[in-house]
Amino acid sequence: MDPLLISVSIVVLIILSPVASGKRKDQMKKYYGIYYHRGCYDNLSIAENSIAAFKKCTELHCGIELDVQLTKDKRLIVFHDDDLLRMCGVDMAVKDSAYDDIKSLSLLNTDAQIPLLAEVLKSIGGIVPVYVELKCHDQRYKDLTDQAIALIKEYPGNYLLCSFNPLILRYLKKQYPEYLRGIIASGSDRKNILTVFLGYMFLNWLACPDFISYDFQKETWPLKWNRLLGRILAGWTIADINQYQKIKDHYQLYVIEHFDPREGCHEQG
Repeated sequence: MDPLLISVSIVVLIILSPVASGKRKDQMKKYYGIYYHRGCYDNLSIAENSIAAFKKCTELHCGIELDVQLTKDKRLIVFHDDDLLRMCGVDMAVKDSAYDDIKSLSLLNTDAQIPLLAEVLKSIGGIVPVYVELKCHDQRYKDLTDQAIALIKEYPGNYLLCSFNPLILRYLKKQYPEYLRGIIASGSDRKNILTVFLGYMFLNWLACPDFISYDFQKETWPLKWNRLLGRILAGWTIADINQYQKIKDHYQLYVIEHFDPREGCHEQG
């Protein structure tokens, strides 16, 4: 196939991929600002994705980014990694672990355990907005999404939903169109053609995101095109104030860790 035709087709896909309507863009504005990556933690006294990390965010009045996935018995937990080794010292995949078997495991050297999403939302109590990453790469993604929606719709505060998986975004669009949704991507993963398509957002026409969450250190030309087209962008993961100052005029949402910028925080209520 002609390389020029391929290039033109890709550009057309990017340009024609649906953009959030004016109404949905206005809805997104209240989410502009800073979100602590997996909560405000140091993985010493406070573990990532723990209730203590999230309560620290509420004290700072900063938004919270957290990760949600299903256990083997379909319990919705807040946990980032695919396996338990780094955080709990157990070499087992989350998807192969029943909640009752892991609920007493300590997160690193702290007294915190892996929380359920229901527990986390109750502890936050609507004080700050929540940026929920739905993590699932198998056929259970509909179960994950349905359970998350059932819980989060009762949350008294503001929330966004996002995922690397465009099928989750597509399912949200079809089943829960009222919820704001974002696609997560990074231009660094080139393991196979699928990861290239995901990283370069060539499936945005399928996901129809309201915003794009991107690794700000690995910007690609599709990301820059999307910025020129006026799409709402979230940058991750910002590690210090210098990085924040450098990109703050190029993104609308910022996922940060390990520093307190004081600027851009969400006020209570």
